[in-house]
Amino acid sequence: MNDKYYVAPFIPLLFLLALWSCAQTSKENNSVTVGNLTDDPFFRIDINLPKVPHEATNLSEIAHGVKYVAFSSPKNAQLGHIFDALFADTLVFIWHNGSRQIASYTLDGVFIRSFGKIGRGPGEYSLAAAISANLPERHIYIQSNWDRTIHTYDFEGKYVASKKIKASNGESLAWHRDSLFVQFAEPVIGDEEYVFIEKTLDGDTIQGVPNYFTWGKEKSSRVIYSFFKRKAFYRFKEKLNLKGWYNDTIYTFNDENRIVPKFFIDLSSLKLPDEYRYELKSNPKGRKGKYWLNVNESNRFVFIGIEPYTEDCSCYCTYYDKLQQELKPIFRGKMFRNDLDEGPDFYPEYITDSIAYSFIEPSSADEGYKLMIVHLK
Repeated sequence: MNDKYYVAPFIPLLFLLALWSCAQTSKENNSVTVGNLTDDPFFRIDINLPKVPHEATNLSEIAHGVKYVAFSSPKNAQLGHIFDALFADTLVFIWHNGSRQIASYTLDGVFIRSFGKIGRGPGEYSLAAAISANLPERHIYIQSNWDRTIHTYDFEGKYVASKKIKASNGESLAWHRDSLFVQFAEPVIGDEEYVFIEKTLDGDTIQGVPNYFTWGKEKSSRVIYSFFKRKAFYRFKEKLNLKGWYNDTIYTFNDENRIVPKFFIDLSSLKLPDEYRYELKSNPKGRKGKYWLNVNESNRFVFIGIEPYTEDCSCYCTYYDKLQQELKPIFRGKMFRNDLDEGPDFYPEYITDSIAYSFIEPSSADEGYKLMIVHLK
């Protein structure tokens, strides 16, 4: 695997560009410990990599249908590299590096409009750091990097308002509920109190997930690292779910809107020791054979990408069946093998309950992006 990365001191939202591939083992090689999902919603998944990986898992194991949608875009609104996307009812909003605006399409691939003002004037931004959606209010939030501002647009692309936020470098926000956002940033200096904070846009803290590892400022590398495709947020059943870079507990919100642990994935000896974090002045050799997790969730499954910190190790994938309370075989390979129609292999980048989506990059300059839509079991 040839991972590429880019890093610079205190520049928000840097991407370590990693190819997305995966891995498999037999059921008996996977150690799983779970709680009762009815009486005790918290559960645990233990990951053990196989000595001899198996072939990739078939897509038919998790899905029963697939379709493809080609995006039609006017010449002045061609999609560039896709950074992120938001799926809302029959619409998809795409943040990409083409026009640097947000492009909205129907799920049939029909272009509607691009919106967002590029510049440094009122309501404008030069570089987006993150996007988020408020479905009840039908609002899209664009977080800009340099001026620390949240710009609000409605689903029709109309500018609504801008609000300065109290956030420092490297912090990204996602809308949670009402006028509250959740802010995410892994510690960089070493004395940060929280990793996730629920706050108002005025900066008032409501609650948070504490930082469990601190270090002296003299040990800080003073750089911010992130990996492309490693996400701190995903939404499931209308609730925001939280996953930090180094803490492998997934958090969510209960009925009283308090942050609570949802499940834990134990990498055991595969987990990166805290003293070898990128944010510390540490020996890179300590990262060899260590992995990070990318997590997403559907009605029935928890999908787990197991990615290495170094280029000389393989990537792995697996999934946990919540109905059967069972971790399925870990597999190595590019993605789930598409045995449904022998089309492109698949990994669920985006999920809305029981439908998963993945973008297919164009193979030539004459082609546009396609969307692969998979109906999960």
